[in-house]
Amino acid sequence: MKKLQTLISFLLIVNLICAQEETINLNGTLLMNSEEFQPFMSSQNYNSNYGIHGKLISKETNDPGVRQLLGAEFIIMNYKSKIFMGIEKAVLDSCSIKSDSLKFKIYVRAQKFNKAITKVSCQIPLTDEIIKLKQNSIVVTEKYLMPMFIESQEEDFENVQGDFTFKNDLGTFKIKPHNNFIVDTEFFAFDGLTHIVQKENYEERSSQVNIDPFFYRPGLRCKTGYNKLY
Repeated sequence: MKKLQTLISFLLIVNLICAQEETINLNGTLLMNSEEFQPFMSSQNYNSNYGIHGKLISKETNDPGVRQLLGAEFIIMNYKSKIFMGIEKAVLDSCSIKSDSLKFKIYVRAQKFNKAITKVSCQIPLTDEIIKLKQNSIVVTEKYLMPMFIESQEEDFENVQGDFTFKNDLGTFKIKPHNNFIVDTEFFAFDGLTHIVQKENYEERSSQVNIDPFFYRPGLRCKTGYNKLY
């Protein structure tokens, strides 16, 4: 009897593990013709939680179930925050225009001022073809974190000497680890006052600056949102 109970317990544990490993696709929904801001995704940085909401500006076409995208607006709502996050820039990925899904790139950055909500208009690429919003197609929202303290933007990444640098689709930047009061803990690690190390961007894992033990932890922060259009 005892061996049978042990076997049953073992099988229950195995079934529980298998259930936890099951992959489930979770999508939100967006109304194409809504005049209200709708939730696109949520994320966290600097131990702060925030949500990104958006409004798709569009008009009707002659094709049923299809609208023409004219523009978009995004806002960021800070919830349980130690540092308020803001939207630096929002861009529609031009490579996604001819696909069945549109991708918005949202560049976020810690704010220098206390503001729970910031709003920005999205840049729509100029194209001869109309940008279509189709029913049941997917809108992808990707968040990109910018450093907290940017000194300047550089044109040529290879010629940047000294200091600390950061590079993404928006350009190459000289950045600072702190402003004498606040440390940019997403991009730097400190040991005392003089030993400062620029960390790899945990959300990208591409720069290979310095591998931090934090990277051995499973999973990543929320970076991408998926929503189906209706």
